[in-house]
Amino acid sequence: MLIKKIKNNKEAFTLLEIMVAIGIMVILSSAMFLGNRAMNTGRNVNMSAYRLASEIRKMQSFTLNLQNYKTSGYPDGGWGISMQKDDLAYTTYADVVSPANHVFDSGTEELQEIKLPRGLKINNINVTKSGSTNSTTNKLSLSFEPPDPQTWICDGSDCSQEVVEIELSDYREMSKASVIINKFGLIDVK
Repeated sequence: MLIKKIKNNKEAFTLLEIMVAIGIMVILSSAMFLGNRAMNTGRNVNMSAYRLASEIRKMQSFTLNLQNYKTSGYPDGGWGISMQKDDLAYTTYADVVSPANHVFDSGTEELQEIKLPRGLKINNINVTKSGSTNSTTNKLSLSFEPPDPQTWICDGSDCSQEVVEIELSDYREMSKASVIINKFGLIDVK
């Protein structure tokens, strides 16, 4: 008797109704996937900015602790970090040139190259001189010289900058984060 009721039941979903339901589920899951991807990119940009700030603090710490560089002893110019606009990595270095020039000299001073996560870049480097407006630079060397440590913000060979803002972003520039360093060595992430 129960089997006859099941066979005679005419109330069921049609093929069209099932296809519409599956289509709605596909659209909703795609929207969630794309939204999650954008959120992960924003998180990666923020985490990379905090890692950059941490590496800068590490260079300050090396300077304060008079950290030796490999076998050559303490670097005369202290420790620093170097980067270029639109690059995918930045470099920590020891300023071993005597007298100290406060800029990264490739080949002899490199401590470590730190690559940004895939899809991120150094989008912009803005520097400010005392009493002037912001200007953009393509190359930055930021170094800390003992004993205080004194902060040197150099765009190219000009080391008279007061503040630098390093902006990290994804390639589409939808997610951005900035690290700001002033001449007193204070670091802020925004």
